[in-house]
Amino acid sequence: MALAVISVALFAAAVGFAVFAPAEYLFVVGGICLFAALVSVYGFILGLMGFSETDTAHNMCIAGAITNGVIMIFWLGMYLSGIR
Repeated sequence: MALAVISVALFAAAVGFAVFAPAEYLFVVGGICLFAALVSVYGFILGLMGFSETDTAHNMCIAGAITNGVIMIFWLGMYLSGIR
């Protein structure tokens, strides 16, 4: 769940940087967004790996996997909409 929050925070940071940065530094926005997408993928994988643990409640695994999966789909949509 924490990785989902980090991914969303990186998205907000990228938007803020895109608004205030000069045009020649916009490659940084792409780097931030790529890193945020990778964080979301990693969170999804960790959420799925958490299901293999025994004798524990899987509530956070379910919440983390679903949240990171939705954010991962959002990032995929953002990248695919940017390809023309």
